[in-house]
This record gives sequence, structure tokens and C-alpha cells, in this order.
Amino acid sequence: MKLPTSPQSPNLSPHAFNWLFMGATDGIGKSSMLASVNYSLSDNEPKPLLILDPDQSCKALPGYILDILTWRDALEVLRMVKSGKEDLSLYSGIGIDNLNIFHDKLFEDFVRREKHPGDANDMGKTWNKLTREWTSWLRDIRIASPGLFMATCHSNIIELKIKNTPFNRYVPAIPGGGPRGAYRQTMEMFDIIGFLTKEGSEEATKPPKDARADTLAIVAKEQVVIHFLPCQYWEAKDNSRQLPHKIVLSEDWKEDWNAILGKWGPENWEK
Repeated sequence: MKLPTSPQSPNLSPHAFNWLFMGATDGIGKSSMLASVNYSLSDNEPKPLLILDPDQSCKALPGYILDILTWRDALEVLRMVKSGKEDLSLYSGIGIDNLNIFHDKLFEDFVRREKHPGDANDMGKTWNKLTREWTSWLRDIRIASPGLFMATCHSNIIELKIKNTPFNRYVPAIPGGGPRGAYRQTMEMFDIIGFLTKEGSEEATKPPKDARADTLAIVAKEQVVIHFLPCQYWEAKDNSRQLPHKIVLSEDWKEDWNAILGKWGPENWEK
């Protein structure tokens, strides 16, 4: 090892960052966001993601899908991608759909091997052992990914108060509330966190010309958007500083990743 003698040039490629997508509701498009990478392939990047699916929820999606039935399977996949014996050149990266279920599978396996962490009166040492196994697996498979590293997760709603005013906040549904718990360490492994939700569009449906204005309400259309700016209502972040605060997605899920790539870089934000 030698100390650097010249500064590095920043790598601002979308493939250089680790992505996490969480959603306000089930079925909003987290899984299809990963699969949409396969529809944005160019001649220079003709390789799809390898998607690890722990609950067989990706049956209707295209691409290389690998079912992960147990935590032993998850460990085997990590061994395979780290061994150097597998042909990872087939893939543009690895996608995990989703983190919550992988953690659930680890928890089930851990309880069989050890004991329930809640039953161990050891000042949290058993919980820490579980968290270390989780973060080590996630970190190692992220480092071993041949390119893009993406994941999805469900969200929970928690109630908070600011100046005695209650409000709901969406947070990733990963256990552990301490500063070095599984939740916080998992969030630190991702450079970009996008929050998917539905919002009313600026364009409302217009009534027919011959309709009576006093009898027909104008109903705003809903559209799926992805936020990269955090606020009091959801967690998000963009360490790349290459994305706008919000991107409106089309009704065709195949264009999700293209929509993000089309807004990559401040020069594209207003297009």
C-alpha cells in the first residue's frame, strides 16, 4: 500500500453507486424497478441484473432470477460470487428483492442455531451477533457485485411529533433502532435511497364540454413518483448529487430506470 500522490477523478456513473428503493405501499413498483434495468440496456451495456428473490415474487418479471429459499442459500450465493469461479460477466450487477425477507430468513436460521435474542439476558450481545452476521453478508455481497448493486425494502409507518404536532413517517422495515443496529448500518451501505409513492398529478381530468360544472367534480389523476430528498415524512438520500428531488415515473414500469437515467446530472433536471 502506498499513499496517493495525485487526486482521483470523481466517478459519477450511476453504476458507481449503491441503490435502495422503498415504497409507501406494496405493489407500487419496487420489484419492477429492478427489472426495468433490463429494458434500458444499450449496446455498451447488454447485461441484465442478477436478481435474488427470497419469496418468489418476481415470477412475472424478466431477467436472471435466482430463488433464495433459506439463509443457507443466501450464504451459498455469497460464496459463489466471491469465489471467482462463477462467470459474473453475464450480469450488470446484483439486485436484492427485498431486504426485509432476507433479514427474516437470517433471523429464523439464527434462532435455530443460537436462541431468540430476546431470551438471552446478555446485555444485547446476542442481538449484536445477529446484526454482525447481517451486515457482514450485505457488505460482502455488495462489494462482490460485478457492477450495479440494488435492493428494495418494505416500509413501516411510525408516528412522530414536532412541537407536539403528530405526523406519520415512512421508514425502511428493517429491525434495530440503535445507532449501530441493523437498521442504521443497512442505511449507511446505500448511497442513494429512493422513496416511491403516489401523488396527484398537476393535470386534472377535464369534464366534457357539455357537462354541467356544478354537477361534475374534477378529479386529479394519481401518478407514481420517486423522491430522493429526505423530509419529515420519509427517508431518502442522494450522495451522488446527480438527481433532482423528485422524478415522475411513467405508467409503463419498463421505463422506470430510463426515467432515472434521463434525469441523471443537473444539466438534465429541467428536461
